[in-house]
Amino acid sequence: MKRYFILLTIAAGTVAAQTSTAILLLQYTYAPVGVAPGTTLRLNLANVSGGTAVCMGNLSFINSDGTTIKNQNITVNAGQTFSYPLLISDVPGSPASAEVRGFVKIDHQVGGTAGATPLAPCTAVTSLEVVDIATGQTRAVLTNPTVISGRPVVTPVVAGAQ
Repeated sequence: MKRYFILLTIAAGTVAAQTSTAILLLQYTYAPVGVAPGTTLRLNLANVSGGTAVCMGNLSFINSDGTTIKNQNITVNAGQTFSYPLLISDVPGSPASAEVRGFVKIDHQVGGTAGATPLAPCTAVTSLEVVDIATGQTRAVLTNPTVISGRPVVTPVVAGAQ
């Protein structure tokens, strides 16, 4: 009987040592905008958090048939901004113009207790600009993307395990 009691005590100790990591995936899309010769689109992400908060994710441009034209994984430290450009020459087939939308994915990883609502470790502000290449002036700015999804996924992790 003591043998079983000791095994149960060890198992209970392992469960008590567990923490959880929550991954919150947020996805946003901007309304389609036109890109043509002489203009560039610029998808921006600013991490307006303080301290050591880091925004990690992916910026991409999607054409009118839903195909990703180009994308880049990003890491943006607190207080920094990352800009990702798209020229008409980046669009397959070299059209005279194209309708394109910006797409933003932001991954947040935070520790916590299983079942708790995760708090985002960064505050990301995004925009999509249409910029005149010759003058460098912004012709239009979109600042209100549509939220596609935002749901937490909680994964238990045993303390000390990697």
